[in-house]
Amino acid sequence: MKGRFSNPNLIKIWIALAAILTGTGCSKTEDFEDLDLLLNKEWQLAEVARDGNPVNDTCHLDDVLVFENTEDFDYRVGSSLCDESEAQRTPSSWKMREKFTVIRLDYKVRFGASRATISEYWEIQELTENTLVLRDDGTKNVITKRFVN
Repeated sequence: MKGRFSNPNLIKIWIALAAILTGTGCSKTEDFEDLDLLLNKEWQLAEVARDGNPVNDTCHLDDVLVFENTEDFDYRVGSSLCDESEAQRTPSSWKMREKFTVIRLDYKVRFGASRATISEYWEIQELTENTLVLRDDGTKNVITKRFVN
């Protein structure tokens, strides 16, 4: 019995779709002119807002984001977990997208015995020597995170 994804035409469509989605924006992270502002700093999460309203959960405020080089990053979830699933995400890689306006963060995740990779896309709203503001225009809510170092 053939699987539902064994149709050769369907496989070609999936490959084409993957190529289109991963091929948008040909910018290389190392060409980002403000890369030195991001790298090797401990960006402490200082504020989270949902749809412009501050989130009063302090469990996020001990998280730290570090861009180690042009490929690797670390997201250290502090001891105050907001959700148990946070502990099951392992930072994998990061990349600049959309003409250096978006940061893609890739994580390896575990769901019981299953493993997957998830990607988060964060638009850079502000980047200075001491402040990084990222915005995720999600399907339900707009999340904004402000980091400081």
